[in-house]
Amino acid sequence: MYIKFSTNQILKKILLMIAIIIMFFSFVSCMGRSEPQGWAGGRIVDEDFVTASMDGQLLSLDINSGKQNWEPNLIRVSEDEDNKRAIYGTPAIYNDIAFVAAYDGKLHAISLIDGGLIDSVTLDSSFIGGAVVYEDKLFVVSEEGILYGYKIVTTKETQKVALEPIWDSVDIAEGVWSTPIIDEQIIYITSLDHSIYAVDIDTAELIWEFYTEGAIVASPLIYEGHIMFGSFDGEFYSLDKKTGDMNWTFSDSNNWYWAAPVLGYDADTALVFAPSLGGSIYAIDIESGILEWESTVGSAIVGAPAIVNDMLVFGSRGNTLYVSEISSGIILGTCDVGDKIETPISVIDDIVFFGARDHSIRALKIKPNGNPDEYWDSPYFSDKAKDGENPNVVDWVPGC
Repeated sequence: MYIKFSTNQILKKILLMIAIIIMFFSFVSCMGRSEPQGWAGGRIVDEDFVTASMDGQLLSLDINSGKQNWEPNLIRVSEDEDNKRAIYGTPAIYNDIAFVAAYDGKLHAISLIDGGLIDSVTLDSSFIGGAVVYEDKLFVVSEEGILYGYKIVTTKETQKVALEPIWDSVDIAEGVWSTPIIDEQIIYITSLDHSIYAVDIDTAELIWEFYTEGAIVASPLIYEGHIMFGSFDGEFYSLDKKTGDMNWTFSDSNNWYWAAPVLGYDADTALVFAPSLGGSIYAIDIESGILEWESTVGSAIVGAPAIVNDMLVFGSRGNTLYVSEISSGIILGTCDVGDKIETPISVIDDIVFFGARDHSIRALKIKPNGNPDEYWDSPYFSDKAKDGENPNVVDWVPGC
């Protein structure tokens, strides 16, 4: 199909892409520094929180103490690419192996037993989104929009791993910053080219494509027959996950959507919580697309929230962690951590984990009344570990 765009439409697309690029570099730059610095989320693996630091380290922290389980090491980069030592995507876990897609175009397999590098594959493409593991397969999409799929073959005795291509890499999209998600043998990919793609996992053939009027930065959310995501056109969409047909759109956002949405329940009603760059969280009824409530904090929300019991926990670029009531959006508690929160929030029971732009990884306990309390004696400061200092500061004063 050939689509003819007007001059105004083309100009609008160019201006939007420029705005996205400027916003990206405002996020990756820190305190005047121009090199990329990541905002990876984390995963709970047994009794550990596995994440990547701003400095390009894979970390495995004891969830109860915040202590690192092994001597931290920076991911390897070529000597002339030190400015590409960054990890933006959440590590993917397969047995005792973490797969990390790095900004310099390498896919690393790292042991969760001792932190040692098992293997690396160079793919000649930058990665901003993370890899995803599905059964015994691994999938990742480069910043350029190339989809890679591998079968993971491991040798437990020697802890070796091989990645065997399932099919030739496929040029799917034009610009991808998100981690793909997989459901019922379908890979879903959002893109800066304004589209979301559904791809057959066995053949890498396109099943359907849905076009919006803006870039789609975050991963989508699937609930039953719905696939939901926000776009830089200011719309939040629900599509039929099998066909790509539209179920509904929510059009009353005060800004673009950067963070991934999350699923929650108010009694028996399934809600999707959609954070925006305008500092609002929208609670939308998944079946009807009707807004249940809006909670505004006034500072951009760029990391996915998390659910703790009947509360929603989210961070902002205004240095604050918020705890709100799921049923109403009323803010129950806050914690000023002293720097921007741009990572997704991870949770186990009533403990949340996240990173801040001061190079810290933090754990907070959410009380039943919504007040957050520091859970560790000190955050883990990855920049101190990088410089050979104690990453768990002895004389640290809790902020909440």
